[in-house]
Amino acid sequence: MVTAYVYDFTADNVRSACTYSAYLGFKFLGADLQIVKNSAEIQDENPENIAIGGVGFVVDRLNKLGVPMEYYDYPAELEEFLGRKVWVSTINQVAAELPFAFVKPKDDDKLFTGRVVRSTKDLIGTGSQTGDIPVYCSEVVNMIAEFRTFVRYGKIIGIKQYSGNYRLKPDYDIIEKAVKQFKNCPNAYGIDFCVTDDNKTLLVEVNDAYAIGNYGLDVIDYAKFLYTRWAQLTKSKDWYNF
Repeated sequence: MVTAYVYDFTADNVRSACTYSAYLGFKFLGADLQIVKNSAEIQDENPENIAIGGVGFVVDRLNKLGVPMEYYDYPAELEEFLGRKVWVSTINQVAAELPFAFVKPKDDDKLFTGRVVRSTKDLIGTGSQTGDIPVYCSEVVNMIAEFRTFVRYGKIIGIKQYSGNYRLKPDYDIIEKAVKQFKNCPNAYGIDFCVTDDNKTLLVEVNDAYAIGNYGLDVIDYAKFLYTRWAQLTKSKDWYNF
């Protein structure tokens, strides 16, 4: 039986809704559920036993298991779907040049939330005592609706809108083409698309599946989705591969 260590979903708000959804999914799947207040409470060294919660909580568990993190963000094989220039820089270089660009951490999403940089005040909170931070920069496009596509074992299991004009729909043919073209992909991932003000459907970014929001995805599908990626990262059996 799989044990799911669930971050106490009564402790905060937005992330708690997703954590509770995962909790319900694993409950229906018959997992042993253990609610904890922090990763330090988890002494279990069995890699099959998953951590459910925010990025920091899950990554702490993976680090303790010696699992290296992987980053996808803007896969080279999906470049044609971006519809804008994306490049790698550092936060110090951004501070020096102040490009009008969207900036996000390259290797650690926990460092700061991605934001549009127009002036030095937009860089508040982006520095680090450990040194210069690698970042992604991308040209700014006007995204007026955004959608998350959930993919498990190469198949789309759901597309959920998470922001913007509810009347808009993406071009599903473009999404399906991108998923089909993404060959070097993890077993489970989220791939976000937007609709722009000129009615283009563009790739926003790829998100690893170990700790992303469900945005209304069925709770059982969500739990299976999370565990599929967990099993791949930890080189364990996917007990919910059905």
